[in-house]
Order: sequence, then structure tokens, then C-alpha cells
Amino acid sequence: MRIDKFNQFINESTEEDMKGKKCETCGEGTYQDESYMDDLKGILHCTNCDEKIQRYKSNEPIVSDTPTNSQKTMKQFVLTTTSESSDHYIYFIEHPEKPTQEELQKFLVENGSDVEDGYSYENVDMCVEIKDFKTI
Repeated sequence: MRIDKFNQFINESTEEDMKGKKCETCGEGTYQDESYMDDLKGILHCTNCDEKIQRYKSNEPIVSDTPTNSQKTMKQFVLTTTSESSDHYIYFIEHPEKPTQEELQKFLVENGSDVEDGYSYENVDMCVEIKDFKTI
């Protein structure tokens, strides 16, 4: 009886996989994942206009403060910080260009590890773009 309920749950929760489908924005490209990170995040890109969508159609839409698809391509950065208590932190972030100090401080206030009452106790050491990723 439990197996039947599990199979019923799986069949009801199946979502439409958009990989390989025609782009709804430009109508020319197809949706593909471009990297391992896209696969982990469940994101697909149009091969023609670079429109970003969730891989499964019923997922929530991607919300971003930055320009979308063909306007900007997101770059990946490593941000290292040191807190006032001498703790070290590493963040992996995406941004269309190298983030400004003001943007990094805002990021740390919203997402930092050493934050209290809207104040970040972390100082930026460096922010470096990840150009090539090599594994050992």
C-alpha cells in the first residue's frame, strides 16, 4: 500500500523538463545547461539569446536585481573577508561586472556571516573573478 502511495506522489509531482525545448522569448534557440553549476541550480540558458529559466516549468521564476538574458552575462567571483574578530570568510558570488565596494558591503550586510543589527563586521580582503575552473 505504501509503494502505491509513493508512486502516486511521484506521478503527481512530475514537472515539465524544459531542457531541449524551444525558447519562449526568441523562438530560435533551445534551453540547455551551460555548466555543472547550472545543473546544480536547476537553470537553463537559451542557446540563441541566453534567456535564463528554471529547468522545471512549475518552479518559481528566477528573481534578480540585475539585467537579464542578452543584456548581461553573469561572471563568477571569489570574495574573501576578514571580520573584526580576525575570522576569515569566503563567498562565491555572481555579478555582471566586478562588484563595487558599495555593492560588496551591501552583500555582506544582507548575506555575511558576521552581521549584527544591520551592520557587517567583515572587511573585504579581495574579490577575484573566476575565469577558469580546474579540478584536481
